[in-house]
Amino acid sequence: MQTLSSSASANELTWAVGLDNEVVYQDVYSDEQQQSINSTNFIVRPQLSLNFTSKRANAFWRATHNNVSRSLEDADVTNNYTNYAYGGSVTAIQNLLTFTASGALNYQSASANGFLVDSFLLNAENLTKTRSNRFGADFTLPRGDYFGHSSQINYSTTESERRENSFNQLNSDILSVNTKTYTGNDFERFSAQVDSSFSVSDRSVNGDYTNRRLGGLMSYRFISNLGFLVTANHEANQVKSANDVFLNVRQFNSAGAGLVWQQAENKFISLTWNRADSDAVEADEDNKGFIGANVNWQFTPRTEVSADYTRRFFGESGNFSFQHRLKKFRTQITYSEEVTTFSRLIAEPENLGVFICTDGISDLAACFQPSSLNYQPQPNEQFVQFSVQNPVINDDIILRKGLSWQLGTELRRTKVSLSGRYFTNEYLEVDRLSRTYSASTSLAFAIGQKTNISWTTDAAITDDIFEGAKGTSEVLSTKLSLDRDMGRYFNLSLNFSYLQRETEGRVIGNGGFSGLTGDLKDRRVSLDLKYNLTK
Repeated sequence: MQTLSSSASANELTWAVGLDNEVVYQDVYSDEQQQSINSTNFIVRPQLSLNFTSKRANAFWRATHNNVSRSLEDADVTNNYTNYAYGGSVTAIQNLLTFTASGALNYQSASANGFLVDSFLLNAENLTKTRSNRFGADFTLPRGDYFGHSSQINYSTTESERRENSFNQLNSDILSVNTKTYTGNDFERFSAQVDSSFSVSDRSVNGDYTNRRLGGLMSYRFISNLGFLVTANHEANQVKSANDVFLNVRQFNSAGAGLVWQQAENKFISLTWNRADSDAVEADEDNKGFIGANVNWQFTPRTEVSADYTRRFFGESGNFSFQHRLKKFRTQITYSEEVTTFSRLIAEPENLGVFICTDGISDLAACFQPSSLNYQPQPNEQFVQFSVQNPVINDDIILRKGLSWQLGTELRRTKVSLSGRYFTNEYLEVDRLSRTYSASTSLAFAIGQKTNISWTTDAAITDDIFEGAKGTSEVLSTKLSLDRDMGRYFNLSLNFSYLQRETEGRVIGNGGFSGLTGDLKDRRVSLDLKYNLTK
Protein backbone atom coordinates (compact mmCIF):
# COMPACT_ATOMS: atom_id res chain seq x y z
CA MET A 1 0.00 0.00 0.00
CA GLN A 2 1.14 3.54 -0.72
CA THR A 3 1.47 5.76 2.36
CA LEU A 4 0.34 9.37 2.34
CA SER A 5 0.76 11.82 5.18
CA SER A 6 -0.21 15.24 6.44
CA SER A 7 0.94 17.00 9.55
CA ALA A 8 0.20 20.06 11.63
CA SER A 9 2.56 21.11 14.44
CA ALA A 10 3.32 17.98 16.52
CA ASN A 11 0.32 15.99 15.27
CA GLU A 12 0.70 13.67 12.30
CA LEU A 13 -1.90 11.63 10.43
CA THR A 14 -0.74 9.10 7.87
CA TRP A 15 -2.85 6.81 5.76
CA ALA A 16 -2.32 4.06 3.27
CA VAL A 17 -4.79 2.74 0.71
CA GLY A 18 -4.52 -0.13 -1.71
CA LEU A 19 -6.49 -2.42 -3.99
CA ASP A 20 -5.52 -6.03 -4.75
CA ASN A 21 -6.99 -8.00 -7.64
CA GLU A 22 -6.14 -11.68 -7.52
CA VAL A 23 -7.11 -14.63 -9.69
CA VAL A 24 -6.53 -18.11 -8.21
CA TYR A 25 -6.70 -21.41 -10.09
CA GLN A 26 -7.27 -24.15 -7.52
CA ASP A 27 -7.30 -27.93 -7.65
CA VAL A 28 -8.30 -29.82 -4.48
CA TYR A 29 -8.17 -33.60 -4.24
CA SER A 30 -10.13 -35.28 -1.42
CA ASP A 31 -9.00 -38.77 -0.53
CA GLU A 32 -12.21 -39.32 1.42
CA GLN A 33 -14.44 -38.43 -1.55
CA GLN A 34 -12.01 -39.84 -4.15
CA GLN A 35 -12.47 -36.84 -6.43
CA SER A 36 -10.85 -33.59 -7.51
CA ILE A 37 -12.56 -30.22 -7.20
CA ASN A 38 -11.39 -27.56 -9.64
CA SER A 39 -12.26 -23.90 -9.32
CA THR A 40 -11.38 -20.47 -10.64
CA ASN A 41 -11.49 -17.76 -7.99
CA PHE A 42 -11.45 -13.98 -8.22
CA ILE A 43 -10.60 -11.96 -5.10
CA VAL A 44 -10.93 -8.18 -4.89
CA ARG A 45 -9.26 -6.87 -1.77
CA PRO A 46 -9.50 -3.13 -0.88
CA GLN A 47 -7.38 -2.06 2.08
CA LEU A 48 -7.20 1.01 4.29
CA SER A 49 -4.80 1.91 7.07
CA LEU A 50 -4.90 5.04 9.27
CA ASN A 51 -2.22 6.06 11.76
CA PHE A 52 -2.19 9.03 14.12
CA THR A 53 0.71 10.23 16.24
CA SER A 54 0.95 13.18 18.60
CA LYS A 55 2.94 14.15 21.67
CA ARG A 56 0.63 12.31 24.06
CA ALA A 57 -1.37 9.92 21.89
CA ASN A 58 -0.95 7.40 19.10
CA ALA A 59 -3.49 5.20 17.34
CA PHE A 60 -3.94 3.01 14.28
CA TRP A 61 -6.85 1.41 12.46
CA ARG A 62 -6.58 -0.89 9.46
CA ALA A 63 -9.15 -2.90 7.56
CA THR A 64 -9.24 -5.30 4.64
CA HIS A 65 -12.35 -6.43 2.78
CA ASN A 66 -12.25 -9.65 0.77
CA ASN A 67 -14.78 -10.10 -2.01
CA VAL A 68 -14.36 -13.75 -3.04
CA SER A 69 -16.08 -14.98 -6.22
CA ARG A 70 -15.73 -18.70 -6.83
CA SER A 71 -16.53 -20.49 -10.08
CA LEU A 72 -17.00 -24.16 -9.13
CA GLU A 73 -17.93 -27.04 -11.38
CA ASP A 74 -21.58 -27.04 -10.29
CA ALA A 75 -22.17 -23.51 -8.96
CA ASP A 76 -20.94 -19.93 -8.71
CA VAL A 77 -20.53 -18.60 -5.18
CA THR A 78 -19.69 -15.12 -3.87
CA ASN A 79 -18.75 -14.42 -0.24
CA ASN A 80 -17.53 -11.33 1.58
CA TYR A 81 -15.16 -11.23 4.55
CA THR A 82 -13.94 -8.14 6.41
CA ASN A 83 -11.00 -8.05 8.80
CA TYR A 84 -9.94 -5.10 10.90
CA ALA A 85 -7.61 -4.26 13.76
CA TYR A 86 -7.12 -1.17 15.87
CA GLY A 87 -4.99 0.00 18.77
CA GLY A 88 -3.79 3.10 20.53
CA SER A 89 -2.71 4.78 23.73
CA VAL A 90 -3.20 8.15 25.41
CA THR A 91 -0.81 9.51 28.02
CA ALA A 92 -3.07 11.31 30.48
CA ILE A 93 -0.23 12.17 32.90
CA GLN A 94 3.32 12.03 31.59
CA ASN A 95 5.27 9.06 33.07
CA LEU A 96 2.33 8.30 35.38
CA LEU A 97 -0.99 7.34 33.76
CA THR A 98 -1.66 5.89 30.30
CA PHE A 99 -4.87 4.57 28.77
CA THR A 100 -4.76 1.88 26.06
CA ALA A 101 -7.18 0.20 23.66
CA SER A 102 -6.89 -2.57 21.07
CA GLY A 103 -9.10 -4.97 19.18
CA ALA A 104 -9.62 -7.02 16.04
CA LEU A 105 -12.15 -8.77 13.86
CA ASN A 106 -11.00 -11.86 11.99
CA TYR A 107 -12.02 -15.35 10.94
CA GLN A 108 -10.87 -18.53 12.65
CA SER A 109 -11.60 -22.16 12.03
CA ALA A 110 -14.10 -23.89 14.31
CA SER A 111 -12.66 -27.25 13.28
CA ALA A 112 -10.05 -28.82 15.53
CA ASN A 113 -8.09 -30.12 12.51
CA GLY A 114 -8.47 -26.97 10.41
CA PHE A 115 -5.17 -25.42 11.55
CA LEU A 116 -3.27 -24.06 8.50
CA VAL A 117 -5.96 -25.59 6.22
CA ASP A 118 -9.31 -23.77 6.44
CA SER A 119 -9.38 -20.49 4.54
CA PHE A 120 -11.62 -18.37 2.32
CA LEU A 121 -11.00 -20.84 -0.54
CA LEU A 122 -11.01 -24.13 1.37
CA ASN A 123 -13.58 -25.21 3.96
CA ALA A 124 -14.83 -21.65 4.31
CA GLU A 125 -17.95 -23.03 6.02
CA ASN A 126 -15.77 -23.88 9.04
CA LEU A 127 -14.72 -20.25 9.56
CA THR A 128 -16.31 -18.28 12.36
CA LYS A 129 -16.22 -14.52 12.79
CA THR A 130 -14.34 -13.62 15.98
CA ARG A 131 -14.23 -10.18 17.64
CA SER A 132 -12.03 -9.04 20.50
CA ASN A 133 -11.75 -5.68 22.28
CA ARG A 134 -9.40 -4.72 25.09
CA PHE A 135 -9.27 -1.52 27.15
CA GLY A 136 -6.75 -0.75 29.86
CA ALA A 137 -5.15 1.78 32.18
CA ASP A 138 -1.49 1.68 33.22
CA PHE A 139 -0.41 3.56 36.34
CA THR A 140 3.30 3.83 37.09
CA LEU A 141 4.87 5.56 40.07
CA PRO A 142 8.62 5.63 39.31
CA ARG A 143 11.01 4.29 41.92
CA GLY A 144 11.68 6.98 44.46
CA ASP A 145 13.69 7.14 47.66
CA TYR A 146 11.32 4.81 49.52
CA PHE A 147 9.28 2.79 47.02
CA GLY A 148 7.97 2.38 43.48
CA HIS A 149 4.65 1.06 42.22
CA SER A 150 2.88 0.01 39.03
CA SER A 151 -0.69 -1.10 38.34
CA GLN A 152 -2.50 -2.32 35.24
CA ILE A 153 -6.27 -2.63 34.88
CA ASN A 154 -7.65 -4.29 31.74
CA TYR A 155 -11.11 -5.17 30.52
CA SER A 156 -11.55 -7.33 27.43
CA THR A 157 -14.41 -8.91 25.53
CA THR A 158 -14.22 -11.84 23.11
CA GLU A 159 -17.09 -13.27 21.11
CA SER A 160 -17.57 -15.44 18.06
CA GLU A 161 -20.53 -16.37 15.92
CA ARG A 162 -21.76 -19.94 16.15
CA ARG A 163 -21.63 -21.79 12.86
CA GLU A 164 -24.53 -24.03 11.84
CA ASN A 165 -22.20 -27.02 11.76
CA SER A 166 -20.55 -26.33 15.13
CA PHE A 167 -21.63 -26.14 18.77
CA ASN A 168 -18.56 -24.13 19.78
CA GLN A 169 -18.75 -20.44 20.56
CA LEU A 170 -16.80 -17.78 22.44
CA ASN A 171 -18.61 -15.25 24.61
CA SER A 172 -16.45 -14.01 27.47
CA ASP A 173 -15.81 -10.78 29.39
CA ILE A 174 -12.56 -10.57 31.35
CA LEU A 175 -11.51 -8.09 34.04
CA SER A 176 -7.92 -8.24 35.30
CA VAL A 177 -5.88 -6.19 37.79
CA ASN A 178 -2.10 -6.51 38.24
CA THR A 179 0.04 -4.61 40.76
CA LYS A 180 3.69 -4.46 41.77
CA THR A 181 5.17 -2.55 44.74
CA TYR A 182 8.89 -2.50 45.52
CA THR A 183 11.44 -0.75 47.72
CA GLY A 184 13.14 2.49 46.71
CA ASN A 185 16.66 3.78 46.19
CA ASP A 186 17.40 4.53 49.86
CA PHE A 187 17.39 0.80 50.67
CA GLU A 188 20.87 -0.37 49.71
CA ARG A 189 21.14 -3.83 51.26
CA PHE A 190 17.47 -4.52 51.95
CA SER A 191 14.91 -5.04 49.18
CA ALA A 192 11.28 -6.18 49.09
CA GLN A 193 8.63 -6.67 46.44
CA VAL A 194 4.95 -7.60 46.44
CA ASP A 195 3.16 -8.74 43.25
CA SER A 196 -0.55 -9.40 42.89
CA SER A 197 -2.88 -10.36 40.07
CA PHE A 198 -6.63 -10.85 40.00
CA SER A 199 -8.85 -11.75 37.07
CA VAL A 200 -12.45 -12.83 36.61
CA SER A 201 -13.85 -14.24 33.38
CA ASP A 202 -17.59 -14.02 32.81
CA ARG A 203 -18.19 -17.06 30.59
CA SER A 204 -21.65 -17.51 29.11
CA VAL A 205 -21.58 -21.33 29.12
CA ASN A 206 -19.29 -22.80 31.78
CA GLY A 207 -19.65 -20.26 34.60
CA ASP A 208 -17.45 -17.47 35.90
CA TYR A 209 -13.77 -18.30 36.34
CA THR A 210 -11.79 -16.39 38.98
CA ASN A 211 -8.02 -16.49 39.42
CA ARG A 212 -5.93 -14.67 42.01
CA ARG A 213 -2.20 -14.76 42.73
CA LEU A 214 -0.18 -12.99 45.41
CA GLY A 215 3.55 -13.17 45.89
CA GLY A 216 6.08 -11.42 48.08
CA LEU A 217 9.79 -11.55 48.78
CA MET A 218 12.31 -9.87 51.06
CA SER A 219 16.08 -10.05 50.86
CA TYR A 220 19.02 -8.66 52.80
CA ARG A 221 22.56 -8.73 51.44
CA PHE A 222 24.87 -9.39 54.35
CA ILE A 223 28.13 -10.00 52.43
CA SER A 224 28.77 -7.97 49.27
CA ASN A 225 26.41 -9.46 46.63
CA LEU A 226 25.26 -12.43 48.76
CA GLY A 227 22.04 -12.17 50.71
CA PHE A 228 19.33 -14.01 52.62
CA LEU A 229 15.91 -14.36 50.97
CA VAL A 230 12.39 -15.23 52.17
CA THR A 231 9.38 -15.71 49.87
CA ALA A 232 5.66 -16.41 50.14
CA ASN A 233 3.11 -17.18 47.40
CA HIS A 234 -0.63 -17.76 47.14
CA GLU A 235 -2.68 -18.93 44.16
CA ALA A 236 -6.38 -19.77 43.97
CA ASN A 237 -8.73 -20.74 41.13
CA GLN A 238 -12.48 -21.02 41.30
CA VAL A 239 -15.40 -21.64 38.98
CA LYS A 240 -18.94 -20.66 39.94
CA SER A 241 -21.00 -23.50 38.52
CA ALA A 242 -23.30 -26.20 39.83
CA ASN A 243 -21.02 -29.03 38.67
CA ASP A 244 -17.83 -27.31 39.85
CA VAL A 245 -14.72 -29.48 39.55
CA PHE A 246 -12.31 -26.68 40.44
CA LEU A 247 -13.31 -25.44 43.88
CA ASN A 248 -11.49 -26.71 47.00
CA VAL A 249 -8.65 -28.39 45.04
CA ARG A 250 -7.24 -25.72 42.73
CA GLN A 251 -5.34 -23.56 45.18
CA PHE A 252 -1.77 -23.51 46.40
CA ASN A 253 0.14 -21.70 49.18
CA SER A 254 3.87 -21.85 49.78
CA ALA A 255 6.61 -20.17 51.81
CA GLY A 256 10.35 -20.54 51.65
CA ALA A 257 13.79 -19.20 52.50
CA GLY A 258 17.16 -19.29 50.82
CA LEU A 259 20.04 -17.32 49.35
CA VAL A 260 20.32 -14.74 46.58
CA TRP A 261 23.36 -13.53 44.62
CA GLN A 262 22.68 -10.11 43.09
CA GLN A 263 25.17 -7.95 41.20
CA ALA A 264 22.58 -5.53 39.81
CA GLU A 265 18.83 -5.24 39.34
CA ASN A 266 19.03 -7.27 36.11
CA LYS A 267 21.72 -9.70 37.34
CA PHE A 268 20.65 -12.06 40.12
CA ILE A 269 20.29 -15.76 40.99
CA SER A 270 18.22 -17.06 43.91
CA LEU A 271 17.69 -20.51 45.41
CA THR A 272 15.10 -21.32 48.08
CA TRP A 273 13.69 -24.26 50.03
CA ASN A 274 9.91 -24.15 50.25
CA ARG A 275 7.02 -25.85 52.01
CA ALA A 276 3.53 -25.88 50.54
CA ASP A 277 0.01 -26.00 51.95
CA SER A 278 -2.77 -27.30 49.68
CA ASP A 279 -5.17 -30.21 49.40
CA ALA A 280 -2.92 -31.91 46.85
CA VAL A 281 0.12 -31.62 49.11
CA GLU A 282 -1.74 -32.86 52.17
CA ALA A 283 -2.70 -36.00 50.23
CA ASP A 284 1.00 -36.66 49.50
CA GLU A 285 2.46 -38.27 52.60
CA ASP A 286 6.00 -38.13 51.14
CA ASN A 287 5.94 -34.36 50.69
CA LYS A 288 8.98 -32.83 52.38
CA GLY A 289 9.17 -29.53 50.54
CA PHE A 290 10.61 -28.44 47.20
CA ILE A 291 13.39 -26.34 45.73
CA GLY A 292 12.62 -23.03 44.00
CA ALA A 293 15.01 -21.18 41.70
CA ASN A 294 14.96 -17.86 39.88
CA VAL A 295 17.52 -16.47 37.42
CA ASN A 296 17.56 -13.13 35.62
CA TRP A 297 20.90 -12.30 34.04
CA GLN A 298 21.74 -9.73 31.39
CA PHE A 299 25.16 -10.80 30.15
CA THR A 300 25.47 -7.88 27.74
CA PRO A 301 23.05 -5.25 26.38
CA ARG A 302 22.48 -7.76 23.55
CA THR A 303 22.00 -11.00 25.51
CA GLU A 304 19.60 -11.76 28.36
CA VAL A 305 18.28 -14.93 29.96
CA SER A 306 15.63 -15.42 32.64
CA ALA A 307 14.16 -18.58 34.15
CA ASP A 308 12.27 -19.75 37.20
CA TYR A 309 11.33 -23.10 38.69
CA THR A 310 8.71 -23.67 41.37
CA ARG A 311 5.55 -25.61 42.13
CA ARG A 312 1.93 -24.66 41.65
CA PHE A 313 -1.38 -26.44 42.15
CA PHE A 314 -0.79 -28.58 39.04
CA GLY A 315 2.70 -29.67 40.07
CA GLU A 316 6.16 -28.60 38.90
CA SER A 317 6.18 -25.35 36.94
CA GLY A 318 8.82 -23.42 35.04
CA ASN A 319 9.31 -20.45 32.72
CA PHE A 320 12.24 -19.55 30.48
CA SER A 321 13.21 -16.68 28.20
CA PHE A 322 16.31 -16.07 26.10
CA GLN A 323 17.03 -13.09 23.85
CA HIS A 324 20.07 -12.38 21.73
CA ARG A 325 20.13 -9.31 19.50
CA LEU A 326 22.72 -8.32 16.94
CA LYS A 327 22.31 -5.76 14.20
CA LYS A 328 21.83 -8.43 11.52
CA PHE A 329 20.81 -11.48 13.55
CA ARG A 330 18.23 -11.95 16.32
CA THR A 331 17.16 -14.91 18.43
CA GLN A 332 14.26 -15.24 20.82
CA ILE A 333 13.17 -18.34 22.77
CA THR A 334 10.41 -18.51 25.40
CA TYR A 335 8.76 -21.24 27.44
CA SER A 336 5.81 -20.64 29.75
CA GLU A 337 3.20 -22.48 31.78
CA GLU A 338 -0.08 -20.78 32.64
CA VAL A 339 -3.72 -21.42 33.43
CA THR A 340 -5.80 -19.51 30.91
CA THR A 341 -8.67 -19.66 28.40
CA PHE A 342 -8.74 -19.29 24.63
CA SER A 343 -10.65 -16.02 25.01
CA ARG A 344 -7.66 -14.56 26.83
CA LEU A 345 -5.24 -15.87 24.21
CA ILE A 346 -7.24 -14.20 21.44
CA ALA A 347 -7.73 -10.90 23.32
CA GLU A 348 -4.05 -10.72 24.35
CA PRO A 349 -1.99 -12.09 21.42
CA GLU A 350 1.75 -12.54 21.80
CA ASN A 351 4.19 -10.45 19.76
CA LEU A 352 7.40 -12.47 20.00
CA GLY A 353 8.85 -11.94 16.54
CA VAL A 354 12.24 -10.59 15.51
CA PHE A 355 11.03 -8.83 12.34
CA ILE A 356 9.05 -5.58 12.22
CA CYS A 357 6.09 -5.44 9.81
CA THR A 358 3.88 -2.43 9.06
CA ASP A 359 0.15 -1.98 8.42
CA GLY A 360 -0.67 -5.63 9.13
CA ILE A 361 1.57 -6.95 6.35
CA SER A 362 3.15 -10.32 7.18
CA ASP A 363 5.22 -11.00 4.04
CA LEU A 364 8.87 -11.38 4.98
CA ALA A 365 10.07 -9.44 1.93
CA ALA A 366 8.14 -6.35 3.14
CA CYS A 367 9.37 -6.59 6.76
CA PHE A 368 12.67 -5.52 8.31
CA GLN A 369 14.90 -6.01 11.31
CA PRO A 370 15.34 -2.76 13.27
CA SER A 371 18.85 -1.34 13.41
CA SER A 372 18.47 -0.40 17.07
CA LEU A 373 18.78 -3.10 19.73
CA ASN A 374 16.00 -1.45 21.79
CA TYR A 375 13.73 -0.46 18.94
CA GLN A 376 10.24 0.73 19.93
CA PRO A 377 7.65 -0.04 17.20
CA GLN A 378 5.63 2.82 15.76
CA PRO A 379 1.81 2.76 16.09
CA ASN A 380 1.43 0.99 12.73
CA GLU A 381 4.30 -1.44 13.36
CA GLN A 382 4.56 -4.68 15.30
CA PHE A 383 6.94 -7.57 15.82
CA VAL A 384 5.70 -10.55 13.82
CA GLN A 385 6.36 -14.24 14.42
CA PHE A 386 5.67 -16.08 11.19
CA SER A 387 4.51 -19.28 12.87
CA VAL A 388 0.97 -18.81 14.21
CA GLN A 389 -1.00 -20.04 17.22
CA ASN A 390 -3.71 -22.67 17.01
CA PRO A 391 -6.62 -21.16 18.99
CA VAL A 392 -9.76 -23.22 19.53
CA ILE A 393 -13.30 -21.86 19.48
CA ASN A 394 -14.32 -22.84 22.99
CA ASP A 395 -13.84 -21.25 26.40
CA ASP A 396 -12.76 -24.16 28.59
CA ILE A 397 -10.09 -23.51 31.21
CA ILE A 398 -6.76 -24.99 30.14
CA LEU A 399 -3.30 -25.53 31.55
CA ARG A 400 -1.18 -24.31 28.64
CA LYS A 401 2.49 -25.23 28.35
CA GLY A 402 4.17 -23.58 25.40
CA LEU A 403 7.58 -23.26 23.76
CA SER A 404 8.10 -20.59 21.12
CA TRP A 405 11.27 -19.71 19.21
CA GLN A 406 12.37 -17.59 16.28
CA LEU A 407 15.66 -16.92 14.53
CA GLY A 408 15.96 -14.14 11.98
CA THR A 409 18.63 -12.49 9.89
CA GLU A 410 18.63 -9.69 7.33
CA LEU A 411 21.53 -9.30 4.93
CA ARG A 412 21.93 -6.93 2.01
CA ARG A 413 19.66 -8.90 -0.34
CA THR A 414 18.46 -11.82 1.76
CA LYS A 415 16.06 -12.21 4.69
CA VAL A 416 15.63 -15.50 6.55
CA SER A 417 13.20 -16.41 9.31
CA LEU A 418 13.06 -19.74 11.17
CA SER A 419 10.37 -20.15 13.82
CA GLY A 420 8.39 -22.75 15.66
CA ARG A 421 5.90 -23.40 18.46
CA TYR A 422 5.01 -26.32 20.68
CA PHE A 423 1.91 -26.15 22.86
CA THR A 424 0.06 -28.61 25.05
CA ASN A 425 -3.40 -27.72 26.30
CA GLU A 426 -4.63 -29.76 29.25
CA TYR A 427 -8.35 -29.11 29.73
CA LEU A 428 -9.12 -28.77 33.43
CA GLU A 429 -12.92 -29.15 33.20
CA VAL A 430 -13.16 -32.08 30.78
CA ASP A 431 -11.07 -35.14 29.96
CA ARG A 432 -9.23 -33.70 26.98
CA LEU A 433 -5.64 -33.03 25.93
CA SER A 434 -4.44 -31.37 22.74
CA ARG A 435 -0.93 -30.82 21.38
CA THR A 436 0.30 -28.69 18.50
CA TYR A 437 3.78 -28.81 16.97
CA SER A 438 4.38 -26.21 14.26
CA ALA A 439 7.39 -24.83 12.39
CA SER A 440 7.83 -22.23 9.68
CA THR A 441 10.65 -21.32 7.32
CA SER A 442 10.63 -18.12 5.26
CA LEU A 443 13.21 -16.91 2.77
CA ALA A 444 13.13 -13.70 0.75
CA PHE A 445 15.75 -12.76 -1.83
CA ALA A 446 15.99 -9.50 -3.78
CA ILE A 447 16.85 -10.45 -7.34
CA GLY A 448 17.01 -6.79 -8.29
CA GLN A 449 15.92 -3.42 -7.03
CA LYS A 450 12.30 -4.07 -8.03
CA THR A 451 12.10 -7.90 -8.09
CA ASN A 452 11.88 -10.31 -5.15
CA ILE A 453 11.49 -14.04 -4.87
CA SER A 454 10.25 -15.63 -1.65
CA TRP A 455 9.61 -19.14 -0.37
CA THR A 456 7.63 -20.12 2.72
CA THR A 457 7.03 -23.57 4.23
CA ASP A 458 4.78 -24.35 7.19
CA ALA A 459 4.34 -27.69 8.92
CA ALA A 460 2.12 -28.67 11.84
CA ILE A 461 1.12 -31.78 13.76
CA THR A 462 -2.02 -31.60 15.90
CA ASP A 463 -2.99 -34.30 18.40
CA ASP A 464 -6.36 -34.29 20.14
CA ILE A 465 -7.23 -36.82 22.86
CA PHE A 466 -10.76 -36.82 24.27
CA GLU A 467 -11.90 -39.46 26.76
CA GLY A 468 -9.25 -41.87 25.45
CA ALA A 469 -10.06 -41.39 21.74
CA LYS A 470 -7.23 -39.85 19.71
CA GLY A 471 -7.12 -37.99 16.42
CA THR A 472 -4.06 -36.68 14.60
CA SER A 473 -3.70 -34.18 11.79
CA GLU A 474 -0.45 -33.56 9.88
CA VAL A 475 -0.27 -30.53 7.60
CA LEU A 476 2.45 -29.39 5.20
CA SER A 477 2.13 -26.26 3.08
CA THR A 478 4.62 -24.44 0.88
CA LYS A 479 4.42 -21.33 -1.26
CA LEU A 480 6.75 -19.85 -3.88
CA SER A 481 6.24 -16.23 -4.96
CA LEU A 482 7.80 -13.98 -7.57
CA ASP A 483 7.09 -10.31 -6.94
CA ARG A 484 7.90 -7.25 -9.06
CA ASP A 485 7.23 -3.54 -8.68
CA MET A 486 5.92 -2.11 -11.94
CA GLY A 487 6.44 1.61 -11.71
CA ARG A 488 5.25 3.71 -8.82
CA TYR A 489 1.68 2.45 -8.59
CA PHE A 490 1.61 -1.23 -9.55
CA ASN A 491 2.98 -4.46 -8.12
CA LEU A 492 2.55 -7.85 -9.77
CA SER A 493 3.13 -11.21 -8.06
CA LEU A 494 2.95 -14.79 -9.32
CA ASN A 495 2.38 -17.47 -6.66
CA PHE A 496 2.53 -21.26 -6.58
CA SER A 497 1.31 -23.07 -3.46
CA TYR A 498 0.78 -26.64 -2.32
CA LEU A 499 -0.94 -27.94 0.81
CA GLN A 500 -1.31 -31.50 2.06
CA ARG A 501 -3.16 -32.81 5.09
CA GLU A 502 -3.11 -36.36 6.44
CA THR A 503 -5.41 -37.40 9.27
CA GLU A 504 -5.65 -40.44 11.50
CA GLY A 505 -8.49 -41.25 13.85
CA ARG A 506 -11.14 -38.68 14.63
CA VAL A 507 -10.46 -35.31 16.22
CA ILE A 508 -13.13 -35.29 18.90
CA GLY A 509 -14.48 -32.51 21.06
CA ASN A 510 -14.63 -29.69 18.52
CA GLY A 511 -18.42 -29.56 18.31
CA GLY A 512 -18.70 -30.92 14.79
CA PHE A 513 -17.40 -29.56 11.48
CA SER A 514 -18.06 -29.90 7.78
CA GLY A 515 -16.21 -29.38 4.52
CA LEU A 516 -13.44 -31.75 3.46
CA THR A 517 -12.54 -33.57 6.66
CA GLY A 518 -10.04 -36.25 5.70
CA ASP A 519 -6.80 -36.42 3.75
CA LEU A 520 -6.55 -33.80 1.03
CA LYS A 521 -4.20 -32.02 -1.35
CA ASP A 522 -4.64 -28.41 -2.44
CA ARG A 523 -2.71 -26.94 -5.40
CA ARG A 524 -2.99 -23.28 -6.39
CA VAL A 525 -1.58 -20.92 -8.97
CA SER A 526 -2.41 -17.25 -8.52
CA LEU A 527 -1.68 -13.92 -10.14
CA ASP A 528 -2.06 -10.83 -7.97
CA LEU A 529 -2.08 -7.25 -9.27
CA LYS A 530 -1.81 -4.57 -6.60
CA TYR A 531 -2.58 -0.95 -7.29
CA ASN A 532 -1.41 1.68 -4.81
CA LEU A 533 -3.61 4.74 -4.77
CA THR A 534 -1.83 8.06 -4.39
CA LYS A 535 -3.03 11.59 -3.95
